[in-house]
Amino acid sequence: MKVISVILISALAAVLCGCAPAVSVRPLYTDADLKHPIVEPRIEGEWVSPDLDKVGTDDEIMFKWKIAPPERPGEPTMASNSAYHVELRPGKPDPGKGDQVFSYDVRLVAIGGKLFFDADFVGVVDGQAKIGPEDYPGLVGGHLIGRVWVHSDYLRVALLDSEWMKDNSPDTFQELKGDNAIITASTQELRDFLLRNSDNQEAMGLNLYLCHLGTDCAVRAFDDLISIHPRDDDLLKQAGHVFLGRGNYPKE
Repeated sequence: MKVISVILISALAAVLCGCAPAVSVRPLYTDADLKHPIVEPRIEGEWVSPDLDKVGTDDEIMFKWKIAPPERPGEPTMASNSAYHVELRPGKPDPGKGDQVFSYDVRLVAIGGKLFFDADFVGVVDGQAKIGPEDYPGLVGGHLIGRVWVHSDYLRVALLDSEWMKDNSPDTFQELKGDNAIITASTQELRDFLLRNSDNQEAMGLNLYLCHLGTDCAVRAFDDLISIHPRDDDLLKQAGHVFLGRGNYPKE
């Protein structure tokens, strides 16, 4: 079995510090989810993601996002158009490549009172070339899955870490293709596994932050990360440098 993972993952690789999130062959959502899709207006609009290793430089903004809502409930085609349309582009386009735009269909999924997502790769515009799943006949599209927390001016997204998956999932649960774990479990097994590990910081170890335009996203991200890892000395040191550089500290 071959899975479209290179294109699906590549847009996120730099943000995730070279780590590789797990991809599922089967969706996280069920038919019931498609019939009663979750609509969360707070995730809609334009966002930016910082590269936390390049705060204070011209390369601080790693990605720009645009999240468009699905067709609203009551539309006759809601079941087939229940996904958010997400566009992702580099914060600073490569002069040699032009503006790359990656597109995904993203569905929100509620499991056990927690909010998850399932992202399907739609296509990429690379300069003048348009590439989509149809350009890879015989390959199976992968589902990028994870959990999302919605705050007033930022989102935190957490993805399953392939490295953690290698040693902590059933032998029949996943395959490894290069650096990526490809989950081959059923949708129900996938849902149970994701819920069971949803608060495991090692399992969901790949964090991504999206912030509204005008928000100091690096500060928001470090504040949140410190609340998750309050005893991580390297994180505290890195955050301290950012806070000092921003003047984000008591002055009296």
